Amino acid sequence: MNLQESIRKILKEVRVPRNERVELYKDNNIIVVVPLTHRALKKYANECQWCINSDSYDWEDYHKGQHAVIIQRKPKKGKKGITGMETYGEIFILSRLDDGMWDWKTATDVLGYDFGGSKEKALEYYVNISNDINNFATNIVYYSPENGIYDQEDNFLWNFDYEITDIPNITPEVVKIMDDYLQEEEEMSLQESIRRIIMEEKDHTKLIKGIIDSSDIFDYKHFCGVDIITPEERSDRHNYFNKDKIPYLIKVYYVGGPNSKAWPRTQAIQNKELYLMDELLEYIKSFVPFNIEMMGSHVNSCDGYDKLMKRKYTMDDLQESIRRVLREEIEIPTYIRRRYVCIDEYITKLENGEETIPIIIRQLDWYSYQIILTAYIRSNCGDKNGYYEPELHSKIMDEFGDRLHKWYEENINT
Repeated sequence: MNLQESIRKILKEVRVPRNERVELYKDNNIIVVVPLTHRALKKYANECQWCINSDSYDWEDYHKGQHAVIIQRKPKKGKKGITGMETYGEIFILSRLDDGMWDWKTATDVLGYDFGGSKEKALEYYVNISNDINNFATNIVYYSPENGIYDQEDNFLWNFDYEITDIPNITPEVVKIMDDYLQEEEEMSLQESIRRIIMEEKDHTKLIKGIIDSSDIFDYKHFCGVDIITPEERSDRHNYFNKDKIPYLIKVYYVGGPNSKAWPRTQAIQNKELYLMDELLEYIKSFVPFNIEMMGSHVNSCDGYDKLMKRKYTMDDLQESIRRVLREEIEIPTYIRRRYVCIDEYITKLENGEETIPIIIRQLDWYSYQIILTAYIRSNCGDKNGYYEPELHSKIMDEFGDRLHKWYEENINT
């Protein structure tokens, strides 16, 4: 079967079910798809040397829903190199020699060519052929804005300073379509992860308070604070029978009583208070999956609010539970080992300011914020179940905790 026939087979005979892939783009030159199952990946990439083709665990763990496969509809035949092998194969082998992964004998034995016994000549040739994108196998390409670009031979094109726009027929429009979809999937995964983190806590009061502390309501000069009443407390007070359906009640306290600085309460002040409560409710609901009600209340001054409040919002219980998790000695060597490079590189980018955490809950102390931080790191490194897992959280903090805490102190706790 020749090259043209192989590509036709992929495009015509595969017939991947719609629920197993997303077709992002198609024109006369290329088709761009996102495989949603490992079976779909293997069908689209059956001509590729990617390790994920044969390792479903690796694909599920690192890549599922986070990459596109770009297929050229008019494939080009690979160039032959000096060794008689295709140039993309020569590049793959010589890159191993250059990186020190293979020794001279192994590389030349596989190539069937020894460059006159000169390693220097071999590496010079390697540099020359790798400087031309046409020497790579770009008929089928793996692309992820986070994980990079691989040709069919599994050459990592970022290592050769190539970008996705260097691939034939990839326009800025196609790049935007791919990036918008893949990054949106990542953001949706992150929001779900944070919701799951929150659901790990039986009492959500402290976390609701932390979310409120990160909101803009504190900018309003007449705002004093909130009182969060749990479903259990409301049941006790009002004789509810089904506690599962009782929402949390958030009482928002403003200065506004008689003889206060905000008296009389004009229509403009009332409208402002209602607007702030609506905004706060929507902000909280973007993080939590349970029901919430809001109501406003007024005090003569914020000192009155402080005296009124009987519950103190501390993080002691949550801190202690996290400390207990961190003390557990549960070994998961494979998890950290497989992701070490990704986690290390991502933290380095955080430290250098090249990356940011898009959801920053200020005023959560370190012991609370680190849960969200490690969940986002796991999501970034391909773990689709990036919500709070005590054992995995502990392992990440054991290995990278000092660096993450320093980043937190310099960027969040300021």
